[in-house]
Amino acid sequence: HDLRTPLSVMIGASTSLAEHGEQLPAAERKALAQSVSNQARAMAEQTEKVLQMTRFELGDLTLKRDWNSIAEIAGPVLLRLREALARHRLLADIPGDLPLLRVDAPLIAQAIGNLLENAARHTPPGTVIQFRARMLGQAVEVAVEDNGPGLPDAVLEQLFDRFREQRSAKPSGGVGLGLAICRTIVELHGGDIHAMQRPGGGTRFAFTLPAEAAPQAPAENESAQP
Repeated sequence: HDLRTPLSVMIGASTSLAEHGEQLPAAERKALAQSVSNQARAMAEQTEKVLQMTRFELGDLTLKRDWNSIAEIAGPVLLRLREALARHRLLADIPGDLPLLRVDAPLIAQAIGNLLENAARHTPPGTVIQFRARMLGQAVEVAVEDNGPGLPDAVLEQLFDRFREQRSAKPSGGVGLGLAICRTIVELHGGDIHAMQRPGGGTRFAFTLPAEAAPQAPAENESAQP
């Protein structure tokens, strides 16, 4: 359904342009062309999610791990999503003393981005979205919290299944793979991901990443051994 709908929109708009374009006002032609462009871009994003999930399931992926901080990974994501988050109040809390993590940074950035986009898509404008990171035992926990309408426990348990889009009664234009991709990325790194109701209302999505001991750099005055 979510792939067929943008196709129908593109067919309708492009047909109108092809058959009646010369008779339409310039503003209407521009609106139809913009509709085709927007729907094509959205469909390309959804198709990429389907292809990525297929690669995950086939095991056609090798993690490219390196030492990174959550702040370094999350910073560009927050910058990229400024427009998507513009109608919400974003609060970020990333302590500076968190350990480095040996992760595939682009994949962890994707997981963070998926959670933030999910919160923005399914909560009313003007509500608060919080992005937090903290130590939790021997792992770093990354959380995205919102104060939207929340979800019952029965729905929360199914959110990370493939092709689930149950957070809102309104169609979101997604194929229900964003959260499933998050779970796969986190589990590939040996972590865990879950969703829960917030005590004050809303939903909390959180995942953990194991905090390994980072290699120590040799001391500057350490002499080379023969």
